[in-house]
Amino acid sequence: MRRSMLLAGILDLDQSETRLLQLSSLSEGADFVPWSITLSFSPDDTRHVVALTILPDDIPEDDEVLMVALSNPTNGAIIGPQDRVSTIIASNDDAHGIIVFAQDSLQMSVEEETTDTPVVLTVERQRGTAGLWWLPGKPGETMTWLTSDRQVDRTSAIVLTVIGDPVPELDETTFIQLTEVVNPGTSRAGRGAVIGSDDNTATLTVTANDSPHGVFGWSIDSLYAITDEPEGSQSSRVVTLFITREQGKTGRVNVFFSTFQSSNLPEIEQAISDRDFVARSNHFVSFGDGSDSASVEITVLPDTAAEGPETFFVNLTSVELISSDPQGGADPSVKSGQNVAEITIRQNDNANGILQFTATKNEDGEVEVYEGSGTDGILRLPVTRSAGAIGIIGFGWTATTITATSSDFSPLTGNITMAAGQREATVDISIVDDEIEEDTERFTVHIDNPTGGAVLGEELTLLVKILKNDSPRGLFGFSYLQETVAEGGEASFSVERTQGSQGSVNIRWELEAPGRGDISPTEGVLQFQEGTLRRRINVIALGDEILEGEERFVISISSDEDVEISPVNNKATVIIQPDEGSSGLVSILPASRSVLVGEPTPTHDGTVMIQITRGIGIFGEVEVSWQITPADSSTFQDTSGSVTFMEDQGEATIIVQTVDDSIPELKRDFSLILASITGGALIDSTNGANQASITVVASDSPFGIFEFQQPLQVTVDEDVQEVHMVVVRQAGIFGRVQVNYTTIAGTATSDEDYLKKTNVVIFEEGNDIRTIRVTILPDSIPEGPESFQVVLTSVTLLSPLDVSYTDQNGLQLDMEPVLGPDTDKEIIIDKNDNAEGIIEFTDSLLEVPEDVGTISIPVVRSGGVFGRVSASMP
Repeated sequence: MRRSMLLAGILDLDQSETRLLQLSSLSEGADFVPWSITLSFSPDDTRHVVALTILPDDIPEDDEVLMVALSNPTNGAIIGPQDRVSTIIASNDDAHGIIVFAQDSLQMSVEEETTDTPVVLTVERQRGTAGLWWLPGKPGETMTWLTSDRQVDRTSAIVLTVIGDPVPELDETTFIQLTEVVNPGTSRAGRGAVIGSDDNTATLTVTANDSPHGVFGWSIDSLYAITDEPEGSQSSRVVTLFITREQGKTGRVNVFFSTFQSSNLPEIEQAISDRDFVARSNHFVSFGDGSDSASVEITVLPDTAAEGPETFFVNLTSVELISSDPQGGADPSVKSGQNVAEITIRQNDNANGILQFTATKNEDGEVEVYEGSGTDGILRLPVTRSAGAIGIIGFGWTATTITATSSDFSPLTGNITMAAGQREATVDISIVDDEIEEDTERFTVHIDNPTGGAVLGEELTLLVKILKNDSPRGLFGFSYLQETVAEGGEASFSVERTQGSQGSVNIRWELEAPGRGDISPTEGVLQFQEGTLRRRINVIALGDEILEGEERFVISISSDEDVEISPVNNKATVIIQPDEGSSGLVSILPASRSVLVGEPTPTHDGTVMIQITRGIGIFGEVEVSWQITPADSSTFQDTSGSVTFMEDQGEATIIVQTVDDSIPELKRDFSLILASITGGALIDSTNGANQASITVVASDSPFGIFEFQQPLQVTVDEDVQEVHMVVVRQAGIFGRVQVNYTTIAGTATSDEDYLKKTNVVIFEEGNDIRTIRVTILPDSIPEGPESFQVVLTSVTLLSPLDVSYTDQNGLQLDMEPVLGPDTDKEIIIDKNDNAEGIIEFTDSLLEVPEDVGTISIPVVRSGGVFGRVSASMP
C-alpha cells in the first residue's frame, strides 16, 4: 500500500508567469520516490497540486524530514519568501520500542540460599530503539528505576533480592508486572515506547526450601547401639532405633532402610545376616503429615556359637513422598552423617574360651609319666580352650606334692598366655631323672586364675603318676622299634635290659591279632637270667600266593613280675614288604592307544581322555609321569604331567587339552608316553602298552576358504575389453586346489555384451590369489547400465589325495577346502554411446508475425533415450 502527501501553493500572479516546483533536499533515511517537475501556470491559474509518493515499510523509524523548494522562476516571475516547505514523516512501526520481559525471565525458578541472593530479570526493548525512556518501580518494593540512556540500548535489568531464612517453606511465587512507561521517548501522542501486551509479567518462583517435607536421620541415641545376644528361653531380642524428621514436616513420607554386614571390619567382628540378626532389605517406616519421629525394630538372633563383639549396620537408603508431588522439586531427603546406625552385639557364649585339661589318662584316671630312659624328661599336660577363642587370655597353674616330692619334678607353679585364636597350650613340667630306685609317686596339677575373659571348665585338676623306676631288676624295652622283611624272610628284634640286672626275669611278647596269619610265631617268652642284658625275638613272614601290598604289625612286650617295662620302647613294628607287582603294572588301555582330538570348538571341548590301568596290583599310592612327543606347547596346554593312583584305585585318567588358536593346520600325529613311575609299581612296555598315538585333526581350514576380493560389485566401461576379478584364498594355503566358476546373464546379454564363460582357476600350494578374466563386447548401440554375474560354483582338492572327511565321534581328520560367503560378483557395464540422448531445437531461426500471440518452438531428443532429462531456457 502506498501513502501520498499533498503539497499545495497559492500564487497571485499574471497568467503569463510560470513557476518550477523542485524537490530540494531530504533527511537521511526518508522513504519516498525522489523526482523533480516544472509546474506551468496558465493565465488565471492560481492553484496547483503536487503529489509525492511515500513508500511504506515495516522498519521502525524515528521522525524523518524532507524539504520541497521553489527555484528557477521564468518569464519575470520571482520566488516569494515562502520558497520551501519541510515535511516530517512521523515516527512509525514502534520506533521507540515495545517494552517486555525477555523470554528467559518470564518464568524463573530460584532456590533460597542461606544468605540473601540477587535475582536478575532482563527487560527487552523490542522493535525500535529511538529516544530515551524510563520505567518506574512501585514504592516499597525491591524494584529499581529502569532506564535506557542510549538510543541503541536493547536490554536493561530489574534486580530483586531473595532473602534467606531458616524457615522451611513450600514453593512461593511472585509476579512482577511492567505497568507504565514514564518517558516514552517522544512528545508525540501515541508514538512513544509502550508496554507490550504480551510478556509484560514475569513469574518468580522461590522453590520449596529448607526441606519442607523433612530431612530424616537416626536420632543421636540410635547412631550407636549395644545389645546382648538373647539367652535362655529367649528366641530373639529386639533393638529399637528411632528416626527423626528435622526441618519441615509437610506430607506423608516413607523412609526406607536396610541392614548390612560390616564388611569393613575383620571377619571375626562381623555379625552375619540371618544368623546373628534378621536381615531387612528395603523395609520402610511411615511418617504422617506433621509427625517428627518414628521407630524401627531390629531383631537379634540367638545361637550357641562363642562370639566376640559383632557389629552390623542399619542404613537409611531412601525416602519417598507419598501424599503429594514434591513442592518445587524439593524432595524429602536423608541427612548425611546420620544415615547409618551401628549395632554391636556384645561378646557371648564364652567368647574368650573355656579352659580345661584334656590329658590322656589310664584306667584309674591318672596321667602316667616315666622318669628318664627314652623320655625327654618333660611332662606335657595339654590345656584346651573350647567355645570361643576371642582375644588374648591367660591362666595360672600349681603343682602339689602327694607322695612325690619337690625334688622329683619342677617347677611347682607357672603362668601361660594364649594368643587370640589359639586353641591349645601345654603345662610343661620337668621330671627329674635320678638313679634312686623309687616306687610309684604321685602329685597333682591344678589350673586357676583365668584372665582376659576366659572361664574355667570342669577338668581343672590332674593326678600325675610317676611310674616305678630305677629298679635293680632292670627296665625292659626294644632296642629298635621297626624291622622290614620280605615274605619268607626273618625279622629279628632285640629287647634290652637297662638300669639293674639282678635276678631272673621272664618277659612276655605278643603279635597283634591282624598279623597272626602273616607272621610266625605270634607270641613267646624271653628269659633273662641274672646279669643277662639282651634277648632277641625272631619271627618269619609267611609266604603265600596272595598278591599283597605292604603290611605292618605290632609286637608288644609285658611282664607280670615286679619289673619295669619302658612306656616308650614297649612296642615294635614288623613291616612286610609288598609283593612284586602289588603296586601294579601300569599300561594304557587298548581303547586309548589311538585317539583323536581337535582344537576347542562349539561342539568339541578340545580334550581327549587316555585311560590307564595298573592291573590287579592296587596296593599303595602310585604316581605315573607322562610326556607328549614332540613336545609342542603351541598345540597342547601341557606336554607333560603326572597322574596318581590312590590305594585300591585300579584305573586313572590322563586328560590332554589342546590350545585354541586361529592358525590353519593340517592333521598332526603325536605320541604320549608313560615315562616314569613311583610307589613300587612298574610300567608295562610290551606291545606298546606304554604309548598312545594322539592325532590332532586339521583345524582352521588349512586348504583354504575361497571367495572374491571386495568389492562385490564392479562398474566397467563398455570399451574396457576385459574385466579382471581377483579370487582370494583365505585361511590356509596348503594343497593344490581347483575353483570352478561360471558367468550368469542379468540385464546384460551373454555373447552380445560379454563372452559367456565357464572355467576353473588353479591354486598351487602356497598361492593365495588368482585372477578370473571375462571379455566385454563393445557395440555402437546406445544402452543404459547392464549387468551380469560371475559365480564361484565349487572347489576341489587336487592334492594331497590321502585325506579323510569321515566323521569319527564328531571329529574328522581333514577339512575340505570350501567357498566363502563372497562367491557372487556383479559386473555392471556402464551406460554408453550417448545413452541419455541429445536435446536441441529443430530449427535455428523462426519468423512470426507480431500478433501471433503464442509461438511454439519444437525441441527434440535424438540418440539414446535412457533416463529422465531436462533443459532450461532463459
